[in-house]
Amino acid sequence: MTFLPLPVEIAAASDVGRVRSHNEDAYLAEHDLGLFAVADGVGGHGGGADASQLAVSELPKLLRTTLSMQSNKDLSDPEFQALLDGALDVVNAQVYAAGAAMVSSARMGTTLTGGIFLNSGNAMIFNVGDSRTYRYRNQTLECITKDQSWYQSWLDSGQYGAAPPRNVILQGIGLDEHVVPDWVVTDCQANDLWLMCSDGLSDKITDAKLAELLDEHQSDNSPLNSLCATLIAVANDAGGDDNITVLLLKPQPLEA
Repeated sequence: MTFLPLPVEIAAASDVGRVRSHNEDAYLAEHDLGLFAVADGVGGHGGGADASQLAVSELPKLLRTTLSMQSNKDLSDPEFQALLDGALDVVNAQVYAAGAAMVSSARMGTTLTGGIFLNSGNAMIFNVGDSRTYRYRNQTLECITKDQSWYQSWLDSGQYGAAPPRNVILQGIGLDEHVVPDWVVTDCQANDLWLMCSDGLSDKITDAKLAELLDEHQSDNSPLNSLCATLIAVANDAGGDDNITVLLLKPQPLEA
């Protein structure tokens, strides 16, 4: 199968929040690749911002280069996934090397959640860290990704002992020499509304409230950028103690 991205309508916004002095979030939207992602940087002395920007700028470059080398080959969806997985591995190495070269001893890294949306009707969702990808379909909200965090690990293990901090991630792009992204390959329909966000949003808005806001948007048929603004405003009203980044996607009708 020849590479063919799925056309999508998008809107995105990033806000520093009400507490932080600078924004370490970033996002990417590359329509020609069907590639979309949100990154939330971690690290002192501005390293988090450098890490997230490096990840979102280098990932599409690497994927384009890889795809150009496969231009005469028919690829299956799993082969697309393998190509993207390889690109993520290289991005991790780049961010890790940049962190190692910092004068300070603080490491830098970034969460990264996103996916590649194909005209085959499949969405290949990847995740490192605790940023999230949601899908809203038929008035039902589903978190497609699972946080790679200490808190989520505690929940999964039966909640023994005191709850750990929610913001400690177990993996991040660039924090270690190797990274293992989580993958979910799922279907993508024309009536879906996809949301990728940093934890500045998901930590402040419950899934129930998020579903309510998305349902209101669907009922009103309001513009996506208006929904972005609403989500950021609600997160800020709830404290806004972290950077907030929102990327919304509506798939367009699939080609016959």
